[in-house]
Amino acid sequence: MTKKNLGRPSKINPETIKKLEEAFAMDCTVREACLYAGITYQTMYNRQAKDKALFERLELMRETPVYLARKSVIHNMQKD
Repeated sequence: MTKKNLGRPSKINPETIKKLEEAFAMDCTVREACLYAGITYQTMYNRQAKDKALFERLELMRETPVYLARKSVIHNMQKD
């Protein structure tokens, strides 16, 4: 006898993750990223408790715009 999956499938799938990454790479807030990805704020944080590695990666994505801005400022300062 095989075990069947019970319950609804997760709304956080590879396509959703890609959208979250895109949004965070553009410095969106968590709520904006959820809106773009088509999930609720609560869905994201419910999943966060289950998949720490995924959300550590997304947290790093949130910091990418700040890093890129700093890099650009430093690079432009060095030109002068």
